[in-house]
Amino acid sequence: LEEQVCRCCYCMRSLTNNDLSIEHLVPKSFEGLNETDEFDFYCKMSPEINDHVMLGSAFDSIAKDIDLDNIVKYPHTIAHSNLFITCKDNETGCSCNHDRGNKRILPFMLMEDTDSWIKYTELGELKLSFPDVDISLSTLDNLNINTETLQQIRYLWYLFSRIKVKLDTSSTVSFQQKEDFLKSAFRKDNFIDVDVKFQKYLTNDYYWNLFLQYNWFYQYYLDNYPIN
Repeated sequence: LEEQVCRCCYCMRSLTNNDLSIEHLVPKSFEGLNETDEFDFYCKMSPEINDHVMLGSAFDSIAKDIDLDNIVKYPHTIAHSNLFITCKDNETGCSCNHDRGNKRILPFMLMEDTDSWIKYTELGELKLSFPDVDISLSTLDNLNINTETLQQIRYLWYLFSRIKVKLDTSSTVSFQQKEDFLKSAFRKDNFIDVDVKFQKYLTNDYYWNLFLQYNWFYQYYLDNYPIN
């Protein structure tokens, strides 16, 4: 949790000990898959996996000969390099661990130069421009990380970054302040003129609190879309 700054490794939602799950980047279970092919893919994409993780079945086959004081590679089921925290429920419209299952994805958390091919647009869409187009598209699909709700929330943070309104999950904001923020973000004089899809972020506390859990995007948009 500390290593990931209390954020889901996929969607960047703020997490606590009560709403997280443990994700195995190299899937814990290979049911329906060829485990050797899957493991080779992750090793090829990530030096960290290649250097510090091995298949659990391979570890078991040599366990009796291993010097436990000098282990370099651990079984993928328990290797620290292979474990991450993710959000676990689907009440947010995003349940990263559940949505992904054991489907193949780009291990971007452990890859180099990800800033050059991972981008969030002003409208909140996550785009991957990794050279292998097929795996980029399947990664987005397998993580289900461009849901309507997530794109709305990221777009809202883009707008809030334009008006320099920075909030976090502990921010106490009155109903009137929320309304004023949303009117300013959408440059409207009357709240009724705000896009109807976003009015729920004022009228429904659930959506407002969910929005706050993704405040990581405030700084992302400031850094990547400078205000002229």
